[in-house]
Amino acid sequence: MRQFILCALSLLMCSSAFASGFVVARFGGEHGHPTTSNPTALYYNPAALSLGSGTRLFIDGTLAYRSVDYTRPLSAVQDPSNADGASGELNAGTATLRNFAGSPFVGVATDFGVPKLNVGFGFFAPFGGGASWDERSDLSKEQREAYPGVQDGAQRWWSIDSSLKVLYFSAGASYQLHDMVSFGLSVNYVRSSIDTVRARNSDGSDNLVQPNGTNAGELEEGRSYLSAEGSDLAVGAGVLITPNNSLRIGYSYQSQPGLSGETKMQGELWSSVKATPSPEEAQEVEFHQALPDIHRLGVTWRQSEKLELRAFGDYVRWSVFKDQCVTSEINAPCQVTADGAAVEGTKPTLNIKRNWQDAFGVRVGGSYWLTPSVELYLGGGYDSNAATDEGTDPSLFDMNKYSAAVGGRVALLDGALVLALTYTQVFYETREVPVTYNQNDQPSNPFSSTSNGPSAAGTYEQSIGVGNLNVEYRF
Repeated sequence: MRQFILCALSLLMCSSAFASGFVVARFGGEHGHPTTSNPTALYYNPAALSLGSGTRLFIDGTLAYRSVDYTRPLSAVQDPSNADGASGELNAGTATLRNFAGSPFVGVATDFGVPKLNVGFGFFAPFGGGASWDERSDLSKEQREAYPGVQDGAQRWWSIDSSLKVLYFSAGASYQLHDMVSFGLSVNYVRSSIDTVRARNSDGSDNLVQPNGTNAGELEEGRSYLSAEGSDLAVGAGVLITPNNSLRIGYSYQSQPGLSGETKMQGELWSSVKATPSPEEAQEVEFHQALPDIHRLGVTWRQSEKLELRAFGDYVRWSVFKDQCVTSEINAPCQVTADGAAVEGTKPTLNIKRNWQDAFGVRVGGSYWLTPSVELYLGGGYDSNAATDEGTDPSLFDMNKYSAAVGGRVALLDGALVLALTYTQVFYETREVPVTYNQNDQPSNPFSSTSNGPSAAGTYEQSIGVGNLNVEYRF
């Protein structure tokens, strides 16, 4: 059954990560934080819902343009002599990605006319992304005909075209105990789905043709397509302290989707692996992973009627993201050792070791009011890298990053209608992943058994520009 679930290694595609890992929560722009006064507080800190009154409708859209270059060196190719040396040329080089990605937020908050109580409902996507890699334009007609599939790029062994959606349907409430302290709680129904296409060989290699045996010289490279989905619950909680009218301090906690730590997706896999017979129909599979919980802390100081200063940060527990494991049996346990082998008594069909590390981010910013209804703001930040070298490949990677934001907000209709526009540029450090070798002194990832695969060594470069537009209407 191994050959039927190989594509699940790329279940999480290269996301449009604006923070650590594949966290994409930028709704609210520079006003999305643990002390915000708009309905995005439903996610960032439900206690901050208490800062509003009446009924407020908030619609937000984030659109990002992402540029990625992954350069795979010849030294990372498992068998450069495969297919008379073509394997080296066609499995190495620079793969490119130029994609747009969007993320919505729709929320409403109201006090129902009840003093000290605020309730909110919302829909948003704090995790996820998509990737559609460019085809190679440097291939000859002869190369395309001799080795169909190589036009998908050197990264194709991990990702060709993928989409991950993690949607939150949320309900929350805040209660103000007295003038200085509010508490909040939210409950989230989490709906996740994945569609991904990748290249894969039955033996986990990156060979273009079979190197030996009775089928030596025959095409080996295959394709896999996985479609899966699942549902989980998550909760959020927070506290907001307002010592005076000019100072706000907020802390919040967002639990892992799945509460217990593990999430599952169930779906179907279609595979065409050349070294083995293709299935006549899709195979039923289950995917296991653990997403992080998040701590957030923020401070807002209204220094004067014209100036406000903000500082906030988060701590994301990516260290729980150790494995992405696939089973062909639904509700079967999935456990692997440190080197990637199956734990005795369990039956994982395939696994990708991530072994990520905890990450953090910090942001500072400020607003200046030209008039009581016209606000301009700036912001900047830093987010650390969550992905270790051994857990990095073109389907999912991360690096240290810096961001700079500029925007403005205008209030109309005596403050009932508020429009805001923010642009953020995210600058990523170049990531160099070294080549590792297996026991046969061949390039490989550093794991064995069900976790073994091609070497994803190389140079990773990325840049993202993010536009955010939101509208708030107060009844």
